Amino acid sequence: MSVLEIRTAPETDPDGRRMRALLEAIAQVERYAVLHALGVHALAALGVVLWVGVAFPGVLPDSIRCYALAGFAVVVGATVAILVLERRWQRVQRRCMRENDVRVLDD
Repeated sequence: MSVLEIRTAPETDPDGRRMRALLEAIAQVERYAVLHALGVHALAALGVVLWVGVAFPGVLPDSIRCYALAGFAVVVGATVAILVLERRWQRVQRRCMRENDVRVLDD
């Protein structure tokens, strides 16, 4: 975990727009990181169901395997979209950090 040192200067950001943009970007990156992790965990859970369906064909009915496969495809698409959005907001966050003279203080 890193600590950010954010310096605000009324001369350079009198109405607080830059600070607001930085805080919005940080919040969006955190939201998409959580959604990304959730998507990966959902893929793992659906992967287990698919593995059981392939390893032990008699255990799961065909309809459940089809639903699991369709769900896996949907979650893969959503996770890729979330990853793209997360990367976009990370770029916005880096730009806002440069504009606001933010330093990362490591442990």
